[in-house]
Amino acid sequence: MKKVYLSQLKDGEPIPKDFYSKHGAVLIKKETQMTAALRKKLLMNNIDCFYTEAAIFNPNLDDYPDISDEIVKEIEAIQKVYHNSFNEFSKQMDNIKNNHAFNKKVINEIANDLVNCITQHKQVYLGIEGIRKKDYYTYVHSIDVAIYAIIMGETLKLDKNYLRIIALAALLHDIGKIRIEDNILTKPSKLTYEEMELMKKHTTFGYNIVKDELGYSKEMAKIAWEHHERLDGNGYPRGVKGNSIHLFTRIIAICDIYNDITSDRVYRKGVLPHRGIEYLMSIVDSHIDRELTRKFVFNIAIYPIGTKVMLSNGEEGTVIDFQKGFPLRPIVKIKGKNIKRDLLKELTLFIKTVVEE
Repeated sequence: MKKVYLSQLKDGEPIPKDFYSKHGAVLIKKETQMTAALRKKLLMNNIDCFYTEAAIFNPNLDDYPDISDEIVKEIEAIQKVYHNSFNEFSKQMDNIKNNHAFNKKVINEIANDLVNCITQHKQVYLGIEGIRKKDYYTYVHSIDVAIYAIIMGETLKLDKNYLRIIALAALLHDIGKIRIEDNILTKPSKLTYEEMELMKKHTTFGYNIVKDELGYSKEMAKIAWEHHERLDGNGYPRGVKGNSIHLFTRIIAICDIYNDITSDRVYRKGVLPHRGIEYLMSIVDSHIDRELTRKFVFNIAIYPIGTKVMLSNGEEGTVIDFQKGFPLRPIVKIKGKNIKRDLLKELTLFIKTVVEE
């Protein structure tokens, strides 16, 4: 991300590109003219700098010309819904942060749009995770966790109404972070003990915001309160354990952890999907529910497009396309050769390992 300071912008000149907040929210649209009034408004909201890049679901398709037109159309449909959802969600979160009006109808519509989109395009969304840069912006993270929660809910055969509820709960699970200072949220190094104790309070802040300020049910608020609890009782803020933790909280906790470790942070690069799955399996029973984790892992595309792999015959290549319904049998373009291996047709071949760079 490149930082631009408000003092660098001249009155009367158009903004050359979209400018974002630290969380990835669009603050000023491209071609907006900088004026003294706009400058004053930004400063009144304590905004004196911007970022010129944000990783908001912009998969790089240029390097993968072999992706079918059908899948490209699905990617474009997902991208449209994702961008609209992110922009509207960002506005509502910033409204709450700045003590402005919050529109519950808009948030409910975002949850509904995500449910309709992801239930239709689930496999394509998961299959392109490898060519999508994922930065850990708070608002982007909330959208991603909601999507994973929808996928999990569908696996558990929840009806559309419950899918909307879990999507909404996931969108709001980290809302308490709007009460945490940005210098703690975006600190590029390990938090001190005091900073970590303050960070932990976002769960209680979230519970109060969802229940008291936004007027959602106590059950919805509990999900924001409990998403850092652990099955063994060693989580926070209350040390709740086992099945005393709400089912939707246990689902969202898995989605939250997976998206966290597979996303780039200021201080570290996100891990590949297969490493994320390995980590989840290492904390089942202590942190997270074993059976729910098994169902989550079943849905994740272990070899999304862009993954470097070695085949059982010793050839190395890159996953360039995938087969709906067959996540372990993608199409692999062989390194240094004009050869594409369709593993759904070449059944004697299989992926031996992921090649990590």
